[in-house]
Amino acid sequence: MGSISAMLALGRMYVLGDGITRDPVCGVNLLRSAAWQRIPYLDRYASGREGSVLDFVFAHEERAQTRAQEELGMLYLDGTDDISRCTESARRWLKRAAENGSPTAKSALRKLPPPPSVPVPPPHKPPPQSGKPIVDVGAKVGDMDSTTAYEQGIALCTSVDPDYKRAARYFHIALQLGHKEAKSAYDKIKKTVGEREFSLFFAGWGVGSPP
Repeated sequence: MGSISAMLALGRMYVLGDGITRDPVCGVNLLRSAAWQRIPYLDRYASGREGSVLDFVFAHEERAQTRAQEELGMLYLDGTDDISRCTESARRWLKRAAENGSPTAKSALRKLPPPPSVPVPPPHKPPPQSGKPIVDVGAKVGDMDSTTAYEQGIALCTSVDPDYKRAARYFHIALQLGHKEAKSAYDKIKKTVGEREFSLFFAGWGVGSPP
């Protein structure tokens, strides 16, 4: 039903095999969902409800989300038998957790090597245009690179109440930016919802527009 704390707890169980058959892929997907899930009532101080029960509940959800981001970062940083190490994925999730106040994430980030420099395109190269394929040489759509768009799509697909429309749009962005696994995820949604409904997902929407 959208509880971030529940996604975090169940994700941990699957990653560790704690009281349940171990399934690291399912566990990581649940942690991603917890890390991306929108928390309502974020501007609680403006609402005049500070100190209320709702304020307590959503503050707890914020802490759970930060913990999910931190644990994803550490999983990608250290790697396991089933989860490959990925410094850039680790950096991205640890940065989010650090921005939310995690001291563990801040400490881990300081130990990471500096991020690779993004190659600068030649001066004569025209900028990417809407509706045309984008070559993945560090290109972004808004503030998203191909991996961020793909992981956002995965989180939307694997949530308790999947949002296939937004997921398809994120996969489309990832596909345009050259993500290798985006095509299969994109086609899987099309097969799940049917060709007609799938085509409506993109009515009036362009790659440069927010999903």
